[in-house]
Amino acid sequence: MDSANWLIMGGGIPPSISLKEKVDWQARTIICADSGANHAYLWKIVPDIICGDLDSIDAKIRGYYERQDVEFLTYPRDKDWTDTELAISIALSRGAKDLVFVGLDGGRTDHFFTNYLLIASLSSKARMRILNEQGCTYFLNERFHSLRLEGIQGKNISAIPLTSCQGIFYEGMKYPLEDETLALGSSRGMSNVALEETVSIRFASGLLMINVNE
Repeated sequence: MDSANWLIMGGGIPPSISLKEKVDWQARTIICADSGANHAYLWKIVPDIICGDLDSIDAKIRGYYERQDVEFLTYPRDKDWTDTELAISIALSRGAKDLVFVGLDGGRTDHFFTNYLLIASLSSKARMRILNEQGCTYFLNERFHSLRLEGIQGKNISAIPLTSCQGIFYEGMKYPLEDETLALGSSRGMSNVALEETVSIRFASGLLMINVNE
């Protein structure tokens, strides 16, 4: 049965086993975008769904998951959507409210940027965040205006405006912002530091990417 919480595994650089420990697994539906299934196998987990043109899955791994009754959703290789976009579309169509992504880094540069911008463009449809070896990326937008981060004292935090962003406020950080505007391409939000265990970020409008570095 599909849940409101989903994990989407992409086919980038295989995520480490230590990254697995950072995922909140409670009632989380797992969907692999094509070769993301190879990463799921390394993590010793059985996904609920594998989608894409399925041209990049190891044959033995595919056979193993077929025997586990995993749902396979196969699409033509010549299609308008990337495998990651297909996975997001499937998750949203099945009621996803919270999406965590792993396995998006590495590989081709165009794939990397497309994945991040794709998720940013859809981030008002559900809570979305990207996990990798360096930390976690969140998105603020017209629906999700605020973010509360706990247990991050001393960590580096960057705010990257993907559009012009207005009314930005920080609480608990070394360099406070109060009703700040960040233009697209501005570096003023880079490399802040959490002074407290709990940090709050909120803003009025725009599309803002928040990166927390480990």
